[in-house]
Amino acid sequence: MSNQIRGLLFYFSTHMKRAFIIFWSILLAILVISLVASYILKNQDGFMTFSISIPIYFFCTVYGFTIVNKWIPYFLKVGATRKNIFISIGLFFGGVSAVLALLASLLQSIANVFVDQLKIDIFSFIHLSMLFEDTWYFRFIIDFTMMLAAFTFMFIIGLLFYKYGLVIGGIVLGSLFFCLIFSVFKGWILSLGQYIVKSDFHIFWQLALLTIVLYALSWLFLRRITTVRG
Repeated sequence: MSNQIRGLLFYFSTHMKRAFIIFWSILLAILVISLVASYILKNQDGFMTFSISIPIYFFCTVYGFTIVNKWIPYFLKVGATRKNIFISIGLFFGGVSAVLALLASLLQSIANVFVDQLKIDIFSFIHLSMLFEDTWYFRFIIDFTMMLAAFTFMFIIGLLFYKYGLVIGGIVLGSLFFCLIFSVFKGWILSLGQYIVKSDFHIFWQLALLTIVLYALSWLFLRRITTVRG
């Protein structure tokens, strides 16, 4: 690994630290408040569910989009090559996804211990792994794949906005949103959900492979990118 890639990765990790701490502080505070409220109300009627992973997916989505405008122009100005930027961002996405997925899985496992010990019957976690097997390993693989996909997809959207401007980026994003709404009305989303369940856990390996291919395609936008926005 070249010194430039190591330097870029160090820059990524250093400048992400503040956002990382703020996000996890808020998430942990909400989790603790939810657990305390569930403990106080555990003899009452009702039920409380909580998801650790879904907020992290949104965090990855926002970060994947903002990384383009925030970092790429700066890296180009200080002399980083586009190839090294491409490699370092890919390594960064993979590393952060793995760390976040591991933290989310461990946190849920630890919280479940407290829930069981305190006999908080009205509180439970929700996770996509419940469709397959709700273990830390399955949660980790699913979260890693979903976070990596969120980073990559929004990174490509960010590149479209950066390189081609608000109009082209807006048209592409609007078209994708229209396709999503159309799929809901046509029932394709429901069919996709049924396909995911029937395909078992292998669907996430397929998604991981698709994500890697999509990130590779982002090189088509990144290889000639400049400091001048579209």
